Amino acid sequence: MTLHASLRQKVRTAARHGAVGLILVDDPELHEIRERPSTRWRTLTDEQRQLPADDPVRFRGRPDTRDAHEPLGLVAVHASQEILRWLDPERDWKALQQSMQEDWRSRSLEFPDVRARIVHQVETSYRSATNVIGIIRGSDPELSKQYVLVGGHFDHVGKDEETGEIYNGADDNASGTIAVVAMAEAFASMPEPPKRSLIFAGWAAEEKGLLGSNWFVHHPPVDLEQIVAGINLDMIGRNDEDKISVVGRNETPDLVGLFDRFAGEVELTLNDDAGAGASRSDNASLWLAGVPTAGLFSGTHDDYHQPSDTADKVVPGKVERVTRLAFLVMNAVASGAVTPESLEVPAGPWKPIAPESRLIQKADADETGGAQ
Repeated sequence: MTLHASLRQKVRTAARHGAVGLILVDDPELHEIRERPSTRWRTLTDEQRQLPADDPVRFRGRPDTRDAHEPLGLVAVHASQEILRWLDPERDWKALQQSMQEDWRSRSLEFPDVRARIVHQVETSYRSATNVIGIIRGSDPELSKQYVLVGGHFDHVGKDEETGEIYNGADDNASGTIAVVAMAEAFASMPEPPKRSLIFAGWAAEEKGLLGSNWFVHHPPVDLEQIVAGINLDMIGRNDEDKISVVGRNETPDLVGLFDRFAGEVELTLNDDAGAGASRSDNASLWLAGVPTAGLFSGTHDDYHQPSDTADKVVPGKVERVTRLAFLVMNAVASGAVTPESLEVPAGPWKPIAPESRLIQKADADETGGAQ
């Protein structure tokens, strides 16, 4: 499977070409997306794998656009292969797909006399979720009015709808959650707090679309302008014990530079990881709010979003070193020695989902000819 196998990429491509709707059909060869579980297609159980490929009990996957926060203005629906047979019953659709896979070229077809009507019915259910926020007040009379934030989401994806198995979420994201708690304990034990105040956040409902962090930036307990830096910890306990990916070098290079500076002290090598970018974790909400934020991320693995993401597979020593790295960076900013440069308030396609307060501030700054 290639990048273009994901629903998100298909939607983006269709939108770029002016489409107002997308009907996605299961591929005729019944491929299973196994190599990248992060695509959010259902992974088959071992029992289902023993069934014939066309057995209706063998679930076909479930593309999900909940993670695609980029507003595209396009309706996407998932349809069965029956629609292909209806469009052209004489065509060998499997042969068409096989020919595409031989030379990796598109085989676009036009159906000028076909009209589609999509009826979309939505059932809305409500559940309550709560962020957990802790604050340590800074020691400096002036700098204590500013804040440095560290957060990690403590929710996961619950139970499998068919098997009832629990998705344990040891790496995603018990590893980041315990790091936030450990950092809070470490700062609380200091004889004197740093000059700037500290915010420790446990984000709720990240797996449902960054809902907890999004609520935070739209209903902040402190002025967003006063949060001078943020650190997001999401999945920090797996893969190479000596390496960790840092997210945000393009968005906030000076803050990421602090991770470069301290990585050697905890014997970690940093990688830049674009795959954990804007729409993947709670750093996105903070970026949209104009908060300079960097994230630490150890990468996906075969147990990602699976019941098999269990504590015995997490590398404790790596979690400890990543936590120490985040502590050193947070302490450097909280001491007042470093102030990361502010982020530009988003514009273009991101503007509709940016916090209103930041847009108002940008508008005021534009009118006065200066930044606020």
